[in-house]
Order: sequence, then structure tokens, then C-alpha cells
Amino acid sequence: MKFLATMWFRSFLCVGLMLGAIDAQAGSYSVFSDDGSINVGRDSLFTVLTAGNFSDLNNQVADSGVITGNEGIGGKANYSMSSGSLNGDLYMNSFGTLSISGSGKITGKKRGAKTVQGEDGQDQTAGLANALADAQSLASAAAALTKTSNYAVTHGSFTQGQSISISSSANDITINGTTNNPFNQPIVLSINAFSLTSGSLTLNGNSHTTFVLNITGNFTMNDNSSILATGGLLASHILFNLEASSPTTSFTVGMGATATGVFIAPNRNLDLGGNIYGRLVTNQLTITCGGKVVSE
Repeated sequence: MKFLATMWFRSFLCVGLMLGAIDAQAGSYSVFSDDGSINVGRDSLFTVLTAGNFSDLNNQVADSGVITGNEGIGGKANYSMSSGSLNGDLYMNSFGTLSISGSGKITGKKRGAKTVQGEDGQDQTAGLANALADAQSLASAAAALTKTSNYAVTHGSFTQGQSISISSSANDITINGTTNNPFNQPIVLSINAFSLTSGSLTLNGNSHTTFVLNITGNFTMNDNSSILATGGLLASHILFNLEASSPTTSFTVGMGATATGVFIAPNRNLDLGGNIYGRLVTNQLTITCGGKVVSE
């Protein structure tokens, strides 16, 4: 028993030291929470959060789009809903306008300083700015992480620093985060462009596995392509860090596509016709074709 206890302590110490080393690379903002999930900080209030940093941007929900969870409209952005639903509360900045028409509906409360924005008359601008600041800190800290090798490609082909392009099920990719990872260290992947026109990327792990995917180029999903989490891997333990300095860098999840994870893209505009299960931060969001963001 003494031997087993000693071995457990050594394993625990090794994990702690390795996690500490990873966070030290990332600077003062910790990418990971104590339970291994992605540390979203003050963004935890929102399933969807938009930045609106580049201009007075219009966020739009149409064509029966659905958001399940709270939505925050930051920066100076506007928000319009012509159909679909927000199954949660809406938090508006003090600059933007709110427009709900047609069959659009918000089942929770509308929160904002202006009467036309909300029901409580409380200015939400500072809280939204704080949440966006944490999202930006998370993005910067994640981008500073060093890519790791504690995984196994069990189907298809993947090379660190290269692009992922899947055009059919014949070139699906599966990355196993438990093989070569006995202490459940975070797995950090460096990816250039990301393109799924069909087929799937599968991330396999357990409830303690964590993936960080740093993607610098265009991110595009079309048709019935999918990003899957299997083996007990949780959406809250998968970070897609979409690095970019311009909203012209593509971020598209097309009709029929499905993705799982935390998507942090405060400098990109998202066109969403598919489904995201997890959490989303983006500069501007346009939902069409029955697109969904569902909190997980």
C-alpha cells in the first residue's frame, strides 16, 4: 500500500508540474481550469459572445436559427432577429440597437441600458467588455502554447504545423488523446488552414483529456462534415483557437455541418448554417439555414 501511495503521489506531482509548465508558457492567463476544462473566465456567462470591434456590426439570427444559452452582444454591435429563437438571456452593449421581427423570439430576459434594448435598464457594456477581455487573453495564451506529441493518429494523416483538409470519409482523421498520454496532459495541435467539405475529424479522449487546436488560416466546414468528440471527451475540454487579426479570415460552418468544442475567434466573423455544440466567441455572427449554437 505504501508503494502504491508513493507511485500515485509521484504521478500526481508529475501531472501538476507538467500542467504548470504549460501554463507558464502561456503567461499570466491560465488556459486550463483545475479540472482540465478550458478556462473561459468571465465568458462563462455566455454561450455566444460577439465582439463587434471593427465597426458597428449587425449580428443576425434568421431562418429558424437557435441559440440555447445566454448571448452577449459586445463592442458597438447591433442585433437583429427575424426568425428563430434565443433560449436564454440577451445582454446588449449600450451603443447597439435591438430589432426583433417576424417569428423571432427571446425566451429569457433582455438586458441593457436602453428601454428598446432590455427590461432591466442596467448597462451591460462593462460586463461584456470584461468577458471579451478574458476571451482575448485566452486566445493569446493558447496561441503561445508549444505544440505537443502526446497523442496518436489512429486514422488518416495529420502533421503538426500543416493544414487539415478532409473532402470525403475516405480521408477522415482520428486523433487519440489517451494513447501516449498516461497523465492526461493537454494536447496542443498547430494547424494552418482547416477545411472539411465532407467527412469528419474525430478527437478521442476521456473526461480528463484536453485538446487545444491553434488554427491560423481559414476555417471552413461544409455539407455534412463534422468534428466529433468520442470516448467521453467533453466539449468544454476542446478549444478551437482561431487566430486572426482581420475579420476577412474565413470562419464558416455551413448547413448540415456539426462541430463540438469551445470556439474562440474574437477577430473573425462567423457565418453559421450548421450546428455548434459548446461555446462561441466571434466578432460578428450571422445564423441562417437553421444554424444552432447549443451550450454543452
